[in-house]
Amino acid sequence: MIDYYKNKFIVFEGADSTGKSSTCDLFIKHLENNGIETVWTFQPGDLKHGPLAPLFRSLCKDKRHNLSDYGNLFAFLLDRAECVDKVIRPARKEGKTVVCDRYTYSTVAYQLYGKNLMQDITDTCGQNIAMALLEWFKNPYTDVKPDIVYYFPEKVGNRSEDSNDIFENFGNGFMDRARQAYELMSVKEDWKVVVPGTDAKSTLDNLLKLAI
Repeated sequence: MIDYYKNKFIVFEGADSTGKSSTCDLFIKHLENNGIETVWTFQPGDLKHGPLAPLFRSLCKDKRHNLSDYGNLFAFLLDRAECVDKVIRPARKEGKTVVCDRYTYSTVAYQLYGKNLMQDITDTCGQNIAMALLEWFKNPYTDVKPDIVYYFPEKVGNRSEDSNDIFENFGNGFMDRARQAYELMSVKEDWKVVVPGTDAKSTLDNLLKLAI
């Protein structure tokens, strides 16, 4: 069963407070304890891709930079390009399993749909071009496409709020659009939907059963 995870690119996706990151931590320990050489990364801001990572994360997350919606979008794309080039792609070439907390799909959910940029692109470029761009945003790197995406759909707790986090300041409509985008992608992309347990350990048990 553990061989199922060898040399895979595995992504954890979902909104905040869904237990995603806590379960991701336990999943990596499970792989390493069972002899799977694993590289963990996250987006935005993993220091593994270089000293500019904290700046990239700040540009992505901190509202005090006052970036436009498109400026913020390109900050995420910049961070991801460096993460893919410096962390994910090299690890994949070495035959390691890569586990990534958030990937391209978060950008689609939060920026393109949450912030309504997809509608703006459609109005500007037309439906056909907008849909082609959507597919590119989901899979911009043909050699680095996730093998498995674990999706955490249900909120299971509350995290501490950061008054400077740009995403803490959008209304319920923003999160509703982002969640709807996640739900649509989970069906279209055939993600593995993780049912939350009573804690991170039981949620991990539910996740591992999805390999059967």
